[in-house]
Amino acid sequence: VDELMRWATDVELSGRYADPALDRALRLAVADVFLVRNDFAPALKVLDELLPQLQSALPRERLKAQVGRARALYRLGKLPEAEAAIAAGAAETLSEHGFLAAQLKIYEGEIARTLGQTERARTAAIEAVRRVETARDASPQLKGMVLSSAGTGVMQLGELELAQQFSQQAIAIWEQGKVRRTAFENNTHVSFANILFLRGEVLTASAAFVAIDRDAPVDESTPARAARKTGQAKALALLGRAEQALSMAESARQAMCALGETSLDCVSMTVSAADTAQ
Repeated sequence: VDELMRWATDVELSGRYADPALDRALRLAVADVFLVRNDFAPALKVLDELLPQLQSALPRERLKAQVGRARALYRLGKLPEAEAAIAAGAAETLSEHGFLAAQLKIYEGEIARTLGQTERARTAAIEAVRRVETARDASPQLKGMVLSSAGTGVMQLGELELAQQFSQQAIAIWEQGKVRRTAFENNTHVSFANILFLRGEVLTASAAFVAIDRDAPVDESTPARAARKTGQAKALALLGRAEQALSMAESARQAMCALGETSLDCVSMTVSAADTAQ
């Protein structure tokens, strides 16, 4: 796969299609693959090289490129450049491209939170939800992803009631659309259970964790599973099931520390296990 991506990225190797529209579509698709893989530097390289060709492209293509650039630049820690990409994307016609416009707002909210701009971050999350709810260019899976991301954003701002609302909406859309449970959807269910716990609905949170156990994807990563089990252990501890809670927290700690005794994840899980023990 890596060799194929290198070939597709290097125009000296892969060449360009004679049809400019087809060539732009290929470059945007290649950038998407890099973004999905969290390979942000090569994604940004592809998109930056594509920018001159986008002057005569469709508004949707320009918007898609700026959405991708905003995400890549933010993840690479280049906040001023990410802000500029957000502004460039917002200059396009957004009304016909609800999903992309919603994505742009999600990334704006992430940047605002990083900069400590709380009200702007909250407004961006709410606007992302408003746009995706009326979007005609998004599947149930994509709509749910935006709602879930908005929920995570406002949860990090301490807006637990709003976070619960957005997470519930995401889960409902996926269930109605019969969307297959993937790692992203599973993490949203975990976030929802954690929100219930933080709001003091411990019994409901515990039941939610049990349901997640039953439906968790077989390819769930070790960090995701360990984080989930840590939250579940804390709920069990508050319900008076101390022995089960301690066993679960220790199991999560061991799983993470097996990946590296000196890693931050191992240290974090050790602290969480100690917190549960108290």
